[in-house]
Amino acid sequence: MAKCSRSSIVSILDAAFEAGLMVSADGHVLHMNSGAESLLEFALKNGEQMALTSFVAFEEEGAPVSWDKVQETLASSPDGSSASLTSICTKKSGETFDAEMRGSLTNVEDSCVNIFFFKPVDTESRFDHMTRYMSTLLNMLTAIIETALDPIFQINEDGVIQMINEAAVKTFGWSRDEFMGSNISMICGGEHGPKHAEYLKRYLQTGETKVMGKKRELPAKRKDGSEFPIELGLLQRYDPRKKFVGFVRDITEIKKKDRLSAGIIEAA
Repeated sequence: MAKCSRSSIVSILDAAFEAGLMVSADGHVLHMNSGAESLLEFALKNGEQMALTSFVAFEEEGAPVSWDKVQETLASSPDGSSASLTSICTKKSGETFDAEMRGSLTNVEDSCVNIFFFKPVDTESRFDHMTRYMSTLLNMLTAIIETALDPIFQINEDGVIQMINEAAVKTFGWSRDEFMGSNISMICGGEHGPKHAEYLKRYLQTGETKVMGKKRELPAKRKDGSEFPIELGLLQRYDPRKKFVGFVRDITEIKKKDRLSAGIIEAA
C-alpha cells in the first residue's frame, strides 16, 4: 500500500477534474475537492468530519452494502489498484443521483485512508444496462421453463392459458396455438373441468383454496379424451394482476407400481 503525506493527497484531489473525497477508515470525510462540492452542493466546514454514509449509499445489484463491506472490497484490491463501486449520492437539496465510484486504500502518515473519485451515471446508460439484464434474465427463465421435463402452465384470473412449455404440448397432445388463449379447464379430467371456473371464482373472492402452495393428485385429460393421474402444484404471482402457475407431473407409472405393490402384498 502506498504511503503518502496528507498534504500530497489533498493536492492530488484538488488538482483532479473529477469529484474526489478523502475518507478515514471509520467512514468520516476528511477532505472533499471542488468537484465534489459542486456535485453535492455543499462543502465541509473547517475541521468538520462528516460521515460519508450520511450522503452516500453504497449498493451491489440493488442491495445496500455496509461501510465494512466497502472496506473489505477495497482491501482485497491489488496494491495500487482501485475498485469500482456503485452508489447513490444525496445533494444538499435532497435530490439523489446514481454515481459510479472508484476507491482505493492509501497509507497517509501511518493511517489508512480511502480515496474516492466519483461521477454521476448517465441515466440512459443505466436504463440500457437494466434492460439488457432483464432481457438476459427473461431469456434464461424461458430456457429453464422450456427445458423442464414436466408440463408448466400459466393462467390469468379468468383461467385463460397465457404460457405453456414444450412438455405440456407433448404430454397433452394439443399444439401451442390450440393451448394459448383457451381455458385451462380443457385439461381437467373427471368432474373438475366443468367446476374449474367455480373453484377459481371462489378463490378470487375469498382467498381460500385447497391446492394453492400444496401438491394434489387430480385426473387430467389429453386431447384424445383419455384421462391420466397427475400431481399438481400451484403458485400465485402478480404481474400486475393475479396470475397462477401450475406445475404438472404425470404419475401414471407411480400409480401402476403402487397397484402392483398392493397386489403382491394381498397375494402374500
